[in-house]
Order: sequence, then C-alpha cells, then structure tokens
Amino acid sequence: MSPWLAVFGYVTIAYGLLSFAILACSYQYRSLWCITTSQVSAAGYLIVYVFAVSAGLETGLGFSGILVVALALWCNWFAINAVVRNQKNVSGSKRGG
Repeated sequence: MSPWLAVFGYVTIAYGLLSFAILACSYQYRSLWCITTSQVSAAGYLIVYVFAVSAGLETGLGFSGILVVALALWCNWFAINAVVRNQKNVSGSKRGG
C-alpha cells in the first residue's frame, strides 16, 4: 500500500470527524464562525485531494472526481450554513411576553 494512500485516508477521516464536529457546534452555538471553519476545512481538504490526484492517487473518476468532491464539500457547507441561518432566524423571531 502506498504511503500517500494511507495519509490521504487519514486526512479524509480527520475531515469527516471535523465536519461532524462543526455541524454539531453549529446546532449548539448558532455562530457564524462555524460557517467560516467549514469553508476553511473544506478548502484545505480540496487542496489535499487535488494534490493527491496530481501525485498519482488512482481514483475511479480521475480528474473529474475533483468536481464530485467539490460538490460534496459545497453540500456540506450549505448544510452548515442552513443550520446556522435557520436557527438564527428561529431564535431571532422569538418574542418575550
């Protein structure tokens, strides 16, 4: 097994766990830093993925896989963005009294 494949696997697992933690934080804190953290981590993962593909990592989709991964990362960011924005609207619409 290639050492790059092992490193890429660890990075993918780390990104998945980080993404799950960011989603949990977005539910709890309803803060905009969750969106920024999601964007930065997704950009970092995409850079690692592009580097891995250009270094010779075999994927079933080749370079078109970059678009698939980018779409998946965008969907993840969109979900976190929707959670933060929706919960801000819900908490902002509550009135005391």
